[in-house]
Formats: sequence, structure tokens, C-alpha cells
Amino acid sequence: MTAVLPGEDEGNKPLSRNRNYSILWTSQLLSELTVEIIAVAVPLLVMARSGSALEVGLAASVMAAVHMISVIPAGVLADRRDRRKIMLVCQAARGAGLASLVAALVMDVYFFPHVLLVVALEGFFGSVFDPVEHAALPTVVPESQLMTAVARNTARPYVAAMLGPFSAGLLFTLHPAAPFVTQAVMLALSFGALLFLRLPRLAAFPRRSGQPGEPEAS
Repeated sequence: MTAVLPGEDEGNKPLSRNRNYSILWTSQLLSELTVEIIAVAVPLLVMARSGSALEVGLAASVMAAVHMISVIPAGVLADRRDRRKIMLVCQAARGAGLASLVAALVMDVYFFPHVLLVVALEGFFGSVFDPVEHAALPTVVPESQLMTAVARNTARPYVAAMLGPFSAGLLFTLHPAAPFVTQAVMLALSFGALLFLRLPRLAAFPRRSGQPGEPEAS
């Protein structure tokens, strides 16, 4: 028997009622909000604690370098590994890093190498999460709705770009740890939602001619 993929039974439902699509869309929005918030919150934190423009620039360069380095392994993982597990690991690792920074700030401990480590973790696992989420999209949305889903996903980064920087500034005025607490909570919510995500195993995908590495349908 041919396995029914998640999404094949969703063809008659609007995207708003497609649970798996909603989980993916919301998780990616929370991920993108985290990226936007940390891009503003980290420079604010560094300037407030050390006042060093050099440290601000170094933190930004570390995140950019990690993004660049993670591109190739992220694509390989998205094609060859369990996507749901990868997304769970990414959100857990990002959340753990941010939680450690929150704990340090609550204890009034500022250590710039620690900030760099958190930035590197966020940059790497955030970069891995993104292509995995994109690769999972066609497996939860029927082909007839895929263009609509992609269009909605295209608008999502702009929502994060509008809300993230303002939220970072507002939260930082309340407490330097507040932006990072918010990010950790968002990633925890994303992790919890992804636990209920249903994706087909890679073995369920059809093999395409000329691509021996593609998994076979079960």
C-alpha cells in the first residue's frame, strides 16, 4: 500500500485549518522574530555593559560568519535527515543558549565570550532551522495549495522585521534580560508546537529518476 503523506488529506481544507502547516508557519515566525530581536538586543546589551563598539562589531561578525558556515550542512541535513527532529534540536539548542544568558544577566554576570557563544549558537541553529522548515513545507501542503502557502510564507519575514526590532528596544528598556527571556519563551513555544508536527519519514518520498540518493516511497 502507498502511504498517505501528511497534507494529502488536507486538500479540501483551507490552509488555516491545516494543522501541520500552521505549526510550521508559526514556528518559523517565532524563529524569525528571535533573529530580529537578537540582532538589536545584543548590541544594546554590549553597549550597556561595556560600551565597546569593537565588541558590537565582533558579535555581528561572528553571527554573519556562522550563518555563512552553516549554509552547506543545513542543506544536507534538510535533504537527508529527519526534519522534525532537526527542528526540535535547533529550537532546544537556541533556547538553552538564551536561557544561559538570561541566568547570567539575572545574576548580574556579564562575560563577553559568553555572549559570543550564545550568538554563535543562535546563528548556527537558526540558519539550520530555516532551510529545514522550507524543505518540510511541500510535505504538509497539497500541491494545489502550495503556491498560496509559499506566498503566505513570503510575507512572514516582513512581519518579523516590523515587530522584532521594536520589541527588542521596548523589552530592553524594561530590563536588559527581558528580550532574551522573551526569545527563550518563544523558542520553547515553538519546540512544544513542533512536538505535534506530523511529517512523512524520508523513506516515504518518491525516488526521482537520475537521483539515486532520493529515498523511495513506502
